[in-house]
Amino acid sequence: MAAPPPRSLLPVVIGMALTVILLFGLGYLAQVRRAAPPSTPTVRVLQPTGEAADSPLVIRFTASRPLELTTNGWVSGAWHLHARVNNASLMPAAADIARSDSVYAWTLAGIPRGPVSLKLSWADQRHREVSAGSSDVVETTLR
Repeated sequence: MAAPPPRSLLPVVIGMALTVILLFGLGYLAQVRRAAPPSTPTVRVLQPTGEAADSPLVIRFTASRPLELTTNGWVSGAWHLHARVNNASLMPAAADIARSDSVYAWTLAGIPRGPVSLKLSWADQRHREVSAGSSDVVETTLR
């Protein structure tokens, strides 16, 4: 009787390699999911509404989640507030924003009179603005 042919280890090695690749892939996906930024709240400008506004410019707005003053500025979760006024990015100081119930009022002193384009948005810890949750652009004239 002839001896059976030797078994090949190739299928075992391939199976082990695919298992290792699968485990590394799942680990990578879990890490990416953990590092994903949380969803951004929405912010909506209530005033000015497009008509002429008085100086200093006061932006009244609401946010879908509460803002709080921290050492990192006015934040909501992982995000902090920015305003884009005539293509200049501004961040509020501690005394710039006042809260009354669920409405916030941000006073922007030093904006020159004339046409003003403004938009509120969120930024991450590196001050990169994100488009999610941003307000609509408001066009007004500062008198």
